[in-house]
Amino acid sequence: MLTKEQIVENKNRFLELIGKISSDRVETGELVEYLFTTDFFTAPASVRYNCCYEGGLCEHTLNVYRNLKFLAGGYGEKYSEDELILTALLHDFSKIGFYEKYTKPTKRFIEEEEATSRSKFDGSTGKWFNWVDEVFYKVKDGNDSAASGTRWFSTLMILNKFMPVFDDEFKEVTIALVNQYDGTREMGGDIKVVLHEHPLTLLLHEADSLACYITDDRQ
Repeated sequence: MLTKEQIVENKNRFLELIGKISSDRVETGELVEYLFTTDFFTAPASVRYNCCYEGGLCEHTLNVYRNLKFLAGGYGEKYSEDELILTALLHDFSKIGFYEKYTKPTKRFIEEEEATSRSKFDGSTGKWFNWVDEVFYKVKDGNDSAASGTRWFSTLMILNKFMPVFDDEFKEVTIALVNQYDGTREMGGDIKVVLHEHPLTLLLHEADSLACYITDDRQ
C-alpha cells in the first residue's frame, strides 16, 4: 500500500521526467493535462499481482523507467533520454481507465485481547478475526478495450494525440511499445526477430519483467 504522500511523490516524479523531454514534437503540456483527467496517478498496476493498490500504476511505471535506464547503460545501448522516458513512462497507458474498485468482506485476524462481541473465532487457525470491507480492484465493467484490439493499439491511440508515433524520430519507441512481450506466453519466431533487431524492445521487456517480479514486490 502507498500513503497519500507517496502517491503525490510518485506523481511529481513522473511529471518531472515528462518535463525533461526535449523534443518539441511531443506535446508534453497537453499530455499532462490529459493525465490529470484520468485515473493514471491513482490506478493500480494489476488486480492481484504487482502494485495492485491505489497509485500502483504510476509506481510501477517509475520502476520500469529506473530499470530501463539501468539496463540501457549496463549494456551500452545508446538511446536518448527522450526515448527512455517515453518508452518506460508510456508503456502501460492502455491501463488508464481500465480498473475499478469494489469491496468484499474479508477476515482480518486480531489478537485475542482485541476481540469484541462482534469478533469471530476461526477454528482452523485458532485465531480471532473481524469481518471488514476490504477494497479490491477488477477490470471495469463495460470496458470496451476489446473493441479497440490489443493493448498496444489502445496505447498508440492515446499517444498519437500528443506525438507523431509513426515518424522516424520515435521509431524505436513505437516498435518497443507495439512489441511489448508478455512473459506468460511462449516467444514466437517473429518476436525473436524484433527483439534481436530492436534492442529497446528487449530492454523494455526486461525492465518490465524486473519491475513486475522483483522491484515492485520489494516496495
